[in-house]
Amino acid sequence: DLIPGRSAIRRGGFGEGYKLALLILTREGHSVEIYNGDRFWVPKYEYSDIYESEVLVINESVCAGNDNNLTFCISGVDEDLMEEVRHDCLYLQPDIGEVKEGSNGRVLMGIEGKLYVGGLYVRDLPNHKYSYDFKPSALKLNRDRKTVEGWDLSKNTSKLLEEVFPAKEVAQLIHDRAADVDNLRYFVHSADVANICYDKFKEEHGEAIVVTSYSEQTELKKNGHKSVVVIGDSNLVALITRSKEYEKYAEEVENSLEKPCVDDKSPVELIHEFETHCQENEELSAKTIELLQGILKQFESRG
Repeated sequence: DLIPGRSAIRRGGFGEGYKLALLILTREGHSVEIYNGDRFWVPKYEYSDIYESEVLVINESVCAGNDNNLTFCISGVDEDLMEEVRHDCLYLQPDIGEVKEGSNGRVLMGIEGKLYVGGLYVRDLPNHKYSYDFKPSALKLNRDRKTVEGWDLSKNTSKLLEEVFPAKEVAQLIHDRAADVDNLRYFVHSADVANICYDKFKEEHGEAIVVTSYSEQTELKKNGHKSVVVIGDSNLVALITRSKEYEKYAEEVENSLEKPCVDDKSPVELIHEFETHCQENEELSAKTIELLQGILKQFESRG
């Protein structure tokens, strides 16, 4: 039993969505009839002496049906409500435009920035170029179907776009900084996408090292790098630097830089040099030079 406004029942799974839908429809004055094979169900409110309140009950009777179909008949639906339902349900819309099907969902090319799961509207997606309809098994929602983890959404859109779009179109979305491909670098490892991102970068900036901050740029230039470009988009930079051609270029640049001069003299040679310098400049006493010479002889005798 469900008590309107007072039930402490936990929601989620085991067909409880049907029960809540029936409760709300009945509460709002809609007549509901359900045909389930040879069973006929009618939900209504009745007073319960046990709960001392009205509860939702379902009266069952036998009907002439002999199939396994489940049919809901809802009356009292006006045109405004029907239009709202059509808007939220893709399966009731006569034309949703071009669709690209993937293994875990589909991209709705003609609709901008909306999220559907199982064909039902969930919420708007700001800054997204396309709309998406994911299978319920691929994208988990909260109880009210209005909240989805941003990380899960980003993962699913990225993988779906890689699956149904050519690499060139995915790279363009990254270049345009579309929210559809936020965090794509964590979920997609296509060499083609990375190469195209680098090619587009070269068209705009020529061959250069790419970083995400001006502090990195400053540090690299101190170390001798001449051409360093800042792009404040870690997603795009990650894809560019993943390109094999970029990796080769970066390695060549690094190898071409002048390395700090490292003195390869042995300790004995350095002490001799120090001794000579001191003698020439008379910076040490005769006694100190004598001690240094003794140390040098010991080093030399030991090889």
